[in-house]
Amino acid sequence: IITGENNETADYFAKREHFDEIFLKVKNKIEILDWLTQHKGFTNDEVLFVFDDILDISIAKVCGLRFMVNRNASFMFTAYCKKNHLCDYITKSNADNHAIREICELAISLMGDYTEVIEKRINFDSDYLEYLETRNAKVTKSSL
Repeated sequence: IITGENNETADYFAKREHFDEIFLKVKNKIEILDWLTQHKGFTNDEVLFVFDDILDISIAKVCGLRFMVNRNASFMFTAYCKKNHLCDYITKSNADNHAIREICELAISLMGDYTEVIEKRINFDSDYLEYLETRNAKVTKSSL
């Protein structure tokens, strides 16, 4: 997670879900993407980026897949992003109404794994249990 503020909700979510890192108070977000690609071994084209604000455009311009979180009050910003081809999908849900779940389900579906993932999760399959153990062993690093 890269956020422009000291976002307690994002920090909580990153730690709950055992993300590798969260970057707080970052205004020039492209610098973090550049650092991540250099140190984590992936390219911009491999990035699925979720965004909702003007500070996010620097990454939206260069990443592989862009999901824009709907904000009813930001209709002009949404129009700008559509006109300039800065988003591949705009959520039907608002940020506070399960937009991240919507994006995750769509991403899993786009990879062709939706049914398999759901069935493994329902059945507590060995693959799911291995994933859960690996995920829960991670400690999220916070960068200010």
